[in-house]
Amino acid sequence: QDLIFLPMSGKPIDELVRDLVQYDRKWERERLEFAVVKNQLESELVTVRAELAAAESINRDLRRRVVMLEVALRQERRRTSEEHSPGTDRVELNGSVDPQALDKALQHFEDRIPRARQLRCKDILIQHLKQLKLDPSELAPEPLDETFQKELLSGLRTQPPESDVNEADEGQPGPVEDSGLAQPIGRTQTLRAAQSVRLRSHLDGIRCIAVDPDSGVVVSAGEDGLVKGWRLGVPVREGEDVESYVSLRGHTEAVLAVACLPQDMVVFSAGIPSAPRESVIQAWRLPDHSYDAYAAKHPGDLRLGRLLGHTDAVWSLAVSYSGRFLASASADTTVRIWSKEALRDADTATEVRSFSVGRGDVPEVPSSICWLSTDGDRRIVSGCASGACVVMDLETGAQLSQLRPENSGCITSLRSHPLEPILASACADGFVRLYDVRLSETTAVVREFRQHGDSVTCVDINQGASLLASSSHDGLIRLLDVRQGAVLEALEPHHRPKYDELIHCVAFTPFGVVSGGADGDLVVFPDTVPSC
Repeated sequence: QDLIFLPMSGKPIDELVRDLVQYDRKWERERLEFAVVKNQLESELVTVRAELAAAESINRDLRRRVVMLEVALRQERRRTSEEHSPGTDRVELNGSVDPQALDKALQHFEDRIPRARQLRCKDILIQHLKQLKLDPSELAPEPLDETFQKELLSGLRTQPPESDVNEADEGQPGPVEDSGLAQPIGRTQTLRAAQSVRLRSHLDGIRCIAVDPDSGVVVSAGEDGLVKGWRLGVPVREGEDVESYVSLRGHTEAVLAVACLPQDMVVFSAGIPSAPRESVIQAWRLPDHSYDAYAAKHPGDLRLGRLLGHTDAVWSLAVSYSGRFLASASADTTVRIWSKEALRDADTATEVRSFSVGRGDVPEVPSSICWLSTDGDRRIVSGCASGACVVMDLETGAQLSQLRPENSGCITSLRSHPLEPILASACADGFVRLYDVRLSETTAVVREFRQHGDSVTCVDINQGASLLASSSHDGLIRLLDVRQGAVLEALEPHHRPKYDELIHCVAFTPFGVVSGGADGDLVVFPDTVPSC
């Protein structure tokens, strides 16, 4: 065949040999170039493997250091709590009194008193007595019972003496027809130092709490820029601190609002913008209970994406009851609606609708937001800094009504009743107000509660729609019966004050009432969940 093929090529033998030699040289040159590239890639691969091994070694060392620091922190907390535990250096009134022990006991008792009780109560009492045309000098205080005085000085008393004054009618409004709520039949109010669990992990004040009812995970966020998840149902050995099982880091400033999307295990967080006129809402994937922050293999980045659009601080977030939309209220005077589907296609998403709150040329500054449970995804309510509650229709973008009580302070929190068209609001003027959104703007307030001695910071309604919890900077959590309008009891978490602030937020969880304080602690009251 070669003998037949060569003559048919039309080339002499020597030219064919020369072509074959050139082809062989070209192939050899390409082989050498490939070998050089292969050697370079193998060298780079060795370098990358060495860097990866060094990074894993550093990661293991950092985890070991974190665990050691946490163990040291637990030991220090336990030692500090033992040194400052109540009952030390008790004062015996029957014998000789040590002045130093007496001062220490009095100081310990004063530290347990909420900030509102440290106000100038005497001046306020004298002022009210003068308004009643009574002479304060003629009213001498009754002497304290010796047993009560002893318990008072030793710091062991957890309940004040019961009052004989009937307060059933105090502070209750008159009957309101067609309000959707039963009228009050009386009031029982006790101050209880309930059995509580204190969770310490945040480095600064806790601003907000969200609950995932499906998984039972409690999410907290605060001024340290961290978003933490807690598994409160996990048993803990005696003497151990309850630690958060996940910490989401992505904010550089204080986080003021969080919201959970239970169906998809997604958490949204927002707060103070890290750059001028650029406020970002972060979306996170909430890991399941098997997640271990100190595991050798990580499941990857928990951040899902960002929602861009606000130009100032975001004060409040709320997920619709269907789970399709997220509402946000910002200091830039806008309320924005976001769709969760937007995060599936891109790292960043923009709103599907934006509202400017207010009537006329003067805009309102929204400070809180919530969805009306009886209307699905159609209507939302925005609480404003002026004290007004603006009801908005998402389909038309119109403001349906503006509920504005007289002399109302800034709306700090809003909650919708799960079964009735009733709205609960927490106000900076110390009131908790219940609105019926079906009534007119002037008669929408169906009930007012003035049980706190300072600004009310948060309200929440339990899943059974029977209890309402309110928190305040007076250091107390009030539990109210929504059906009867009765104040059931007051819980005292004993948060440490920061400036003039004590409790920022409160929430009902499957494990009890949880409060977040300005001291960075979460306090859980396990025995405050109703059986029904």
